[in-house]
Amino acid sequence: MPRFPLSRNVAASIAPPIPKAQAWAASYRATADKPLLNLSQGVPGDPPHEILRDALVKCTADPKSAGYGPILGEPELRRAVAREMAYVYRFDRQASGTKVLSEPDVGEEGTDAPANGAREDTGPPGWEEVAITAGCNQAFFDVMLALCESGDKVIVPVPWYFNMLMTFQILNLTPLPLPLASDSSFLPSVSAARALLDSPQGKNTKAIVLVTPNNPTGATYPPALIDEFADLARERQVALIVDETYRDFLLPDRDDGDGDGIPDSPPGRPHTLFERRDWRDHVISLSSFSKSYKIPGHRLGMIVAGREVLQAVTKVADSIQICAPRPPQLALTTTLPLLRADLSATSSRIHARLALFESLISRVRGWRVISRGGFYAYVQHPYLAGPSSTSNNAADPAHAPEPGLPVPSERVAELLATRCGILTLPGAFFMPLRIAPEWRALADAGSALVEDKWIRFAIANVSDDVVRGVPERLEMLNEIMEREYGCQVVE
Repeated sequence: MPRFPLSRNVAASIAPPIPKAQAWAASYRATADKPLLNLSQGVPGDPPHEILRDALVKCTADPKSAGYGPILGEPELRRAVAREMAYVYRFDRQASGTKVLSEPDVGEEGTDAPANGAREDTGPPGWEEVAITAGCNQAFFDVMLALCESGDKVIVPVPWYFNMLMTFQILNLTPLPLPLASDSSFLPSVSAARALLDSPQGKNTKAIVLVTPNNPTGATYPPALIDEFADLARERQVALIVDETYRDFLLPDRDDGDGDGIPDSPPGRPHTLFERRDWRDHVISLSSFSKSYKIPGHRLGMIVAGREVLQAVTKVADSIQICAPRPPQLALTTTLPLLRADLSATSSRIHARLALFESLISRVRGWRVISRGGFYAYVQHPYLAGPSSTSNNAADPAHAPEPGLPVPSERVAELLATRCGILTLPGAFFMPLRIAPEWRALADAGSALVEDKWIRFAIANVSDDVVRGVPERLEMLNEIMEREYGCQVVE
């Protein structure tokens, strides 16, 4: 035990939940005909494309890549990202009226800061408004530090990504839950966000956070809905932070018609925020290279924001990371356009797998896919606790539902892993703790989220054959819940 105190904020934050789920998997007795099916973590299922692997080898072997790089990322990668954004968001930077800034000042230590040259801030993002970070989690942490003071508030839809909650807790920020509802496909409500801002607890709100396609629900927010949130952010002078980690996995607008089933056109347009002349005044976009280019271990993310925001981010980033990993930055600089076809093919396979998953789950008694997209399907389990459920789990109150109420998602996910060999993440991992004030606020507001009956299935890292093995395991769990725990399976 240390003889000095540790941070109260860190001590009070939730623990990373993935290890708990992995412990469930470790206790499953796998057999040759019943192996563990891991549908828990949102990671790519394939290695990086050969083009990128070769570039990584070459760049890693270059001794120059071992030195410090610019704080906000390699300028050539930032330029390449800006060109890819023009492709994904369908804007023409040459026609936008945006003036290109001078080169960043790169010193001996490889540091830089956004240049202060003149520009007409009315067009889509230029390369100097792109910052490269050590992953999207780092991007979010950097932005929160740059925007917020201790005690400030941030509106964030619930269910939320648990690392965001950990960031709020460590930085002593207060999340204001914006409850989502299964009957509206887990889409956020602008009017509910407005009501939060107008409420007494809305004072000192600094930002509204959206994640689309969403983790954990998979819901994709329509561009018109995102625009409405941008209007609200502008009206109330708060930041709109859009986490677009899964933006490359939207369905394409059209097939290219060459018969291979793989569209050569970019994915569906994520939103039109960058067409707003004043987007720099209230919009911050976050994204990741991990999912699209299958390099989660190389830790690269990005921030797209106006100059003033990135000037603040520069101070934060220099204090935490100094620079993002250089070999993957250098490798991606020349390969991004070459990887478009592979990205489209991967996206098409994932969409087909999600459709297959929903079709198969719909045949299992009581189970229902509520929303899907990106890497995930958010599934409602069918179990109501019976008279014997409480006594069977009395040692753990969190797993002891009252008769007639839904069995908590964590208990369902645990039994699904330990007894049936499917590792998933329960919806409870993406919710406030039951003892937290945010949970009480949801209950007081009458949110159905407190029923806690959803499970997240990640399907990007498994094969179609693995997906085909899921229904049999769910039927097995139905039998266990009825026979051993006296639960009702609601159809």
